[in-house]
Amino acid sequence: MQTWERARVGSHCGGCGRDVEVGDPILVFVIARGNRPARRFLRCAACEGPAPPDLPALVERINAITPRPMTRFHPVLPLGSPLADYRARQSGEREPGEEG
Repeated sequence: MQTWERARVGSHCGGCGRDVEVGDPILVFVIARGNRPARRFLRCAACEGPAPPDLPALVERINAITPRPMTRFHPVLPLGSPLADYRARQSGEREPGEEG
């Protein structure tokens, strides 16, 4: 199968070896190979003739995460409380009136 499209990334022509810049028209050959992934071969407009005039312009896609303001998570236990002291809890000694 062969289709004309715009180059999304810079590459080289498979016929003449010319550098293909982003947005240049290229002819893409896709060859199915059974159970293996299909192979893609690129040819520039200089090798395969002029691109069709109705070829749409390249639409740039941004692959980035939009930043969001950071939210602060409050600690589960307030600082300075006896329950936050892990050493005291691991020692097995309990405060008077503490159950559990």
